[in-house]
Amino acid sequence: MPSNQAQTISTKVFLESALGFRPFFLLATISAFALILVWVAHFSGQSFLLTNNYYGTIVWHAHEMLYGYGLAVIAGFLLTAARNWTQQDTATGKLLLALVLLWLTGRMLPFFSNSIPAAIIAAIDIAFAPALAIVLARPIIAVKQRRNYIFIYILLAITASNIFFHLQPLGLLENSVVIASKLTLMLILLILVIMGCRVIPFFTEKGIGGGFTIDRNPRLDKLAEISIILFGICYSFSLYMVLVAITALFALIINSSRLYSWYNHAIWKTPLIWVLHIGYFWLILGLVLVFCSTFLSIPSSAPLHAFTTGCLGVMTMGMMARVALGHSGRPLATHSIVNIAFVLLNTAALFRVFFPLLLPEKYALAINISGSCWALAFGLFLIVYFRILTLPRIDGLRG
Repeated sequence: MPSNQAQTISTKVFLESALGFRPFFLLATISAFALILVWVAHFSGQSFLLTNNYYGTIVWHAHEMLYGYGLAVIAGFLLTAARNWTQQDTATGKLLLALVLLWLTGRMLPFFSNSIPAAIIAAIDIAFAPALAIVLARPIIAVKQRRNYIFIYILLAITASNIFFHLQPLGLLENSVVIASKLTLMLILLILVIMGCRVIPFFTEKGIGGGFTIDRNPRLDKLAEISIILFGICYSFSLYMVLVAITALFALIINSSRLYSWYNHAIWKTPLIWVLHIGYFWLILGLVLVFCSTFLSIPSSAPLHAFTTGCLGVMTMGMMARVALGHSGRPLATHSIVNIAFVLLNTAALFRVFFPLLLPEKYALAINISGSCWALAFGLFLIVYFRILTLPRIDGLRG
């Protein structure tokens, strides 16, 4: 067989069998890079980039961080993990392509609001989360993995939240964006807590090696989930300040205990491990800031960005880095460029969360520094991981 024909067949097999982490991690990385560049440009006066956008400016930024970047990472992770959980295919080939195109269309249509009806823009964007839920439900329900039904429920809850979000851009309701954004953020953080309790101890043990083990505590893991659910409800709907503070304190204690039980000083030798621990620690910092805001004058943007730029950004980049290496058959060691990206992303979170607290008059500078660090971090990550995500496994296996 001629070499070019063999290469064509190999490429076809790869495209038909590639797992969900490949396109969705790639798109998430590009999305994170472009999203913040556009936002920083707008903040610097280049407002033409978001002119006539269906969402508007700040609303677009909030929506795309959660329903664009956040859902893309979650889609890539869950589609890949569910195959391991169930030993059944989730989405490959044409079905995976259809999901990717649905996500992409949802990102592009808002920029054509002058020619496309708002209802169509909303409907296509809303459709992605339930479509993902249906694809995941098929193998999970088939093997009756009840412990993983929660991901289906969360995706359906995100769908409902997104519907509520769109009521404001559609002119049907006022102030739905704030509640929906907080609720979806809490649902995404719930997924990260659930997955964190499952994979961070496992990845830590594998990374440290030498027979190191972590004592599992399923009851504390379940309490971590419950604590985020309770806090998420109170925080999203801005219930009584004392309830928000109490649930934040409860979640803080439980999740701090979880993170402490996973810790070993040896994690600092392995970037793929410490980035996940630091990402989870940003959740703790966000809870601290929420609790302290009950007694101190702390702007709401501080805990919000500890949850988003910090926990969501850092933890998902770490998960993408680890999962992509493992599922492409490559050694579990990061390139030095990726290690720099990890540092830059945490720097972005530090500037976005704490710089405005210390020097509120330098708010614009904080946005520019934080945004630049974020964009550079994802740009560097893309440089290294583009080939990893677009080339077949080096061991010749499917995936």
